[in-house]
Amino acid sequence: MTAPAAETLEEFLGKLASAAPAPGGGAAAAVAVALAAALVAMVCRVTVRRDPGASPAMGESATGADTLRAAALALGEDDSAAYARVLEARRRPPAERATALADALRRAIEVPVAIARTARDVLARCVRAAPLARASTLSDLNVASALAWAGLEAGVGTARTNLAEADDAQYVTTTRAEVSRLIDEGAELRRRLADAIAARTPGGPTTNAVSHL
Repeated sequence: MTAPAAETLEEFLGKLASAAPAPGGGAAAAVAVALAAALVAMVCRVTVRRDPGASPAMGESATGADTLRAAALALGEDDSAAYARVLEARRRPPAERATALADALRRAIEVPVAIARTARDVLARCVRAAPLARASTLSDLNVASALAWAGLEAGVGTARTNLAEADDAQYVTTTRAEVSRLIDEGAELRRRLADAIAARTPGGPTTNAVSHL
């Protein structure tokens, strides 16, 4: 277990800070995405609890954000397992190494791409929630957006690093196109969220620091 699904955050951070090869950047990216999803769920639930006229869509959004949080944590564990497979493949006898490494690298690319996709989906949840959220929670949505964007960029960066070792030209081209698209989609969602928050807060999205508690 290499993400804090079954361990404390302190334990996870201790492992992350150690000299062990895993957990690493991919797991950290996944946890950032999970934190973002948790914030989105909190915003939705606070809105439902505190605003009698809250849209029913906010309850549905909270459930969807919970699903994304669980997916992100699972991907954090998958990323560490994928990296372990790469290390194991590099230790194989020469006759087996190339095939084993190609398979392991494919998984070590697929997982961070999935992390980036999940981050994109969390950003979409932020945008969906922004017009309906309680005003005092908009700063939390802004933090969720920053965390999800960091996870998206980190997932894409990890995938691109591993793609540099892949030897399937068609796969590399297709995957590079996908991660570029994810960056573009994420950037557009962040822009839309900033506009939505600015429309509801005269000082802009970074000035609403009132606690939702």
